[in-house]
Amino acid sequence: MTRTAMKFALRLLVGVGLLILVFQFVNVGDALRAVRNLDGRWLAASVACYVATRVLMAVKWWVLLGGTGASISYSTVQRALCLSDYYSLLFPNTLAVDVTRVVLLRHHRKGPGFMTAAILADRVINVATTAAISLVALAVTYALHRTWPFSPAVANGVIGVALLVIIAAFTVASARVMTFLIGLLRAGERALSQPARLAKWIEVAAKVHAAMSTMLTRPGTLLPATGLAAAMVLARVGSIFFLFIAVGAPQSFALTLMLVPVITLIALLPISVLGLGVKDGAFVFFFGGAGVPASLALAVSLSSYGVIIGASLLLGLIASVVGPPLPKAESVRSTEPERDPP
Repeated sequence: MTRTAMKFALRLLVGVGLLILVFQFVNVGDALRAVRNLDGRWLAASVACYVATRVLMAVKWWVLLGGTGASISYSTVQRALCLSDYYSLLFPNTLAVDVTRVVLLRHHRKGPGFMTAAILADRVINVATTAAISLVALAVTYALHRTWPFSPAVANGVIGVALLVIIAAFTVASARVMTFLIGLLRAGERALSQPARLAKWIEVAAKVHAAMSTMLTRPGTLLPATGLAAAMVLARVGSIFFLFIAVGAPQSFALTLMLVPVITLIALLPISVLGLGVKDGAFVFFFGGAGVPASLALAVSLSSYGVIIGASLLLGLIASVVGPPLPKAESVRSTEPERDPP
């Protein structure tokens, strides 16, 4: 068994173990009955919202690559995104998706380093915007009603996770932190048996981070990318909002807006496959703390896997036969970001 397969198997076991643990606190029979009795109309609305997130994400990625001034078309980026979602179902985790995108567009004339920088910038904007929206929704709700719509433990969890994610995003994007880390790595080069190899990786990391920082500060890029990220969050929240209606437990959009972004961030933890177990536990904890029956919260979480997998398969199959060709190998590559058109 290869190392990749072993990691996948380990994450799958961890996810299954966590899911079994969640089952100890939930009536699984009720949850499965709710899944079987999903209202098809609202399920279709949920799928449509998820598909919208893939379109918005492709547009955002294209904007980070330079938008209309980029040497790659939006349709090419959209096809690469759909294919990466499709192929990554084999090893479904965030890192696998990102690596697949780099591989698919590695022959872009700016090279894999530039693609990696664009994906890192995309992730930083995504997680920071997701956390910020959850905090804003929470603050507005409290200001209007002078009380939390859920238990204090849930409120503290939302605030804690969101703040940690925002701090982490700004830390990753910080040039000072990167300079400090590179200094530490270079100081330790001599202690290694192959310092030249580490020096090469340090140089690559520095260039990728510099390219990412330029994307995040480039005029005309950060604001539209952040706006698209916010629209993505709303579409993702809409998908879960419609799933609650589909299982017969409608919740207010405001409540869903406060909780789903934080659950999404928690599910990004790379310890299981597709957030299996982690996301389910978060759904039961957060929505259970808001008065939603645990079985119905679990039913929505389980249904969301079907939405993601089904939409990814459909879009991936379409992208496999339709769309512009992906970039082919070129002789000159660089990690420098493209300049805005005059």
